[in-house]
Amino acid sequence: MFNNDLKYASSKITGTFMRSTRKGKGLVKILEILGKTNELDKATIMVLNKEGYTEPFNISDLNFSIGRLGYINHHLTGAAIYLSRLPARLDYKQGLRAGQLTQLVNGVFQNLREGFLDTNIKPVSNCLLNQYPSLG
Repeated sequence: MFNNDLKYASSKITGTFMRSTRKGKGLVKILEILGKTNELDKATIMVLNKEGYTEPFNISDLNFSIGRLGYINHHLTGAAIYLSRLPARLDYKQGLRAGQLTQLVNGVFQNLREGFLDTNIKPVSNCLLNQYPSLG
């Protein structure tokens, strides 16, 4: 993927959220890609994990298939919110961003505000790990 081009990959995944292939990690935010050469497979990818810590990853630690979305518990209210992808991508990048998602609230789909994924990274990670909240 990305033809091993660090600069191209950086333009497509920096600032997005992707699934980790590391067991139990769930969703991570790509902060930056560091490399001495333009070779992606030799680069260090700095990510923000669901616990809020920065850690180094390799490209093989990322799963480019996001998987299914569904219900999450909102980080402040605890309310169950249903997340869904928008059918069109206007500025294509790999991974998830708030601009690609909608939420179902009181029977109406609404666009997510910027920063929603930053503040709800743990609940969205749990959703992608098939750990869904109780609706009761």
